[in-house]
Amino acid sequence: IDFDLNYNADFDHEKITGLIKDEESGLILLGGEPGSGKTNYLKWLAVNVDRRFVYMPANQIGLMGSPAFISFALEELKDSVIVMEDCEEVLVSREEFKGSEVHTILNLSDGILGDALNITLIGTYNTKDNIDKAIFRKGRLLYIYDFNNLEAVKATKLSKKLGHNVKYDKPTILSDVYNTESNNTKKKETKGVGFSISKK
Repeated sequence: IDFDLNYNADFDHEKITGLIKDEESGLILLGGEPGSGKTNYLKWLAVNVDRRFVYMPANQIGLMGSPAFISFALEELKDSVIVMEDCEEVLVSREEFKGSEVHTILNLSDGILGDALNITLIGTYNTKDNIDKAIFRKGRLLYIYDFNNLEAVKATKLSKKLGHNVKYDKPTILSDVYNTESNNTKKKETKGVGFSISKK
């Protein structure tokens, strides 16, 4: 990834990689609408940072608080990075939804279980409107960033590098820059299925 062209200047990539390499236990949250570059960045981390990454579907997070899972986690997940995509449903405020699994995230990121496992949680979301306030406590939340539309100057430079040569006059979602032809019409996107990482 060319970080200078694909992400805005306020994105502290070095901060995130530093937290992961130092095996800091806690939670990293990455937000932004679909197509803003969150998943590509996660794939880059998993391939380029020397630490074990484990993908956990959001609807399975509740299992992580069960006694059976704890035994498994202590044997198999200790010192790992747990990746949770589109995890709003497990971060939702307990005031908004009584069945919220946010207590599991709190325990994993800053509780007894988190201390025992020493894991770094990375969660992505599309909106943080209803995220439980306890998530944002200092010491639990290591880093949070919203991937906004790519600045017009960067989008134009990236388009030129891709051979599309489109000039943008306003911030644009990253996926649109990649999927636009030189005549400014959108290409048909080819989407992969699942989350597959190959590390040499």
